[in-house]
Amino acid sequence: MTSPTAQESTRLIPVAPGNLPALGHAYHLWRHTLEFLDSLRSYGGVVRINIGTLPMYMVTDPELTRRVLTSESRHFETGGRMGDNLALIFGSGVGTINGDGHRRQRRILQPLFNRSYIAAHTDVMRDAVRGRVSGWREGIPFEAAAEMDRVMVAAFLTTLFGPTLPAPREEEFYRLLRTLMKGVMRKTVAPSWANRVMVTANREFDRALARLRGIIDSLIREGRQSPEAAGGVFRAMLAARDPDTGAGMTDAQIADEAVTMLGTTGEAPGTALAWALHEISRNPDIQRRVRSEVDTVCGGRPPGPADLASLEYTRCVLTEVMRHHGPGYLFTRWTTAPVDLGGYLIPAHANVAYSQYIVHHDPAVFPDPQRFDPDRWLPDAPTVSRSSYLPFGLGSRQCLGENFSWTAMLLTVAEIAARWDLHPHRIRPVKPVASTTVRPHHLTITPRARTTGPGAA
Repeated sequence: MTSPTAQESTRLIPVAPGNLPALGHAYHLWRHTLEFLDSLRSYGGVVRINIGTLPMYMVTDPELTRRVLTSESRHFETGGRMGDNLALIFGSGVGTINGDGHRRQRRILQPLFNRSYIAAHTDVMRDAVRGRVSGWREGIPFEAAAEMDRVMVAAFLTTLFGPTLPAPREEEFYRLLRTLMKGVMRKTVAPSWANRVMVTANREFDRALARLRGIIDSLIREGRQSPEAAGGVFRAMLAARDPDTGAGMTDAQIADEAVTMLGTTGEAPGTALAWALHEISRNPDIQRRVRSEVDTVCGGRPPGPADLASLEYTRCVLTEVMRHHGPGYLFTRWTTAPVDLGGYLIPAHANVAYSQYIVHHDPAVFPDPQRFDPDRWLPDAPTVSRSSYLPFGLGSRQCLGENFSWTAMLLTVAEIAARWDLHPHRIRPVKPVASTTVRPHHLTITPRARTTGPGAA
């Protein structure tokens, strides 16, 4: 057990108010997710909530969150309620395993997600994005969250498997992933007894998982039989070797990693892009500045890796989207032993949760946190501590797909800004709804073809 510093003393972990019989705090977490999470900060740096009768220790303080993910991470293994449910989908992928297995898989996969490797796949990723965005129809509204999910799934499938995957298979991947990720969050926030009676939903989840795994297994068999026909990152995965031992990955390991990549690099950046379209469409000044920057940097030609690095204001917009509308809002860990975290004594084998939403809306770190303000990320703005901005996590388990996500999001905004002016279809508040990510509910955008500038029709 770790010891408190001289400034810390043992503190009683408070229980959040609103604990309901049989449900605990599950009702509040499911129906009033963001408001409930935001309220926990006022009760302490660690607050106990109950999912049914199962206790969960929610870390609300940014510094304590940083410790969980970095300096104290050895005491907080991947797992807990959400981690265990994700493992139903991802198996023993790099996002769900611990210890030596995690370190080995990360060593093998890390080179496939560094900046230079992703930059080499920018063209095929951009073409996939362009294929979706150029197909929008003048003045015809679209549902932003679903469309951006499809854009990101198309971009990642092209990067993972190459540009030859049939369109029907792409759509099937999208539908299967939506079913599975919604099921994970339902299993996480609902009491165990409630999950046991959701027979139809559980069967739908099981069918989707079996189908997704079957598709991946068939692609692996085809890739083993004809390695020259495999494309993208998938081909590199088949050939990847541990730099220390020279051993490759088994088919089961490749399947787990492929499913992990699909599940973690589709919905989160897709949700972030939907929120980006919302903010761009309803803020004429932001849209003008993004469009002007894209025109100046790209000059009407397709954006490349060097162009993306020059889209400074566009990146500020996306950085603020990931803070203000950060897709991830609840992640869990599992304590391996009793832990003293900043004076709060957390028992062994306990579910511990942290929330990007809580950290990113802490007024002590981000003044006026409910205001969307890309200018807070400009070079001359006050510096925000790296540990207080964690859309992709921190430490040894920081998301491997971070470079892919930034590249795909910047490409998408650049492609859209070059072609379309965006307008809200309805002038009314857009409600955030927590599923696996915090998604905008009924966000409908109307695209109008640009009539001026390098990207004008």
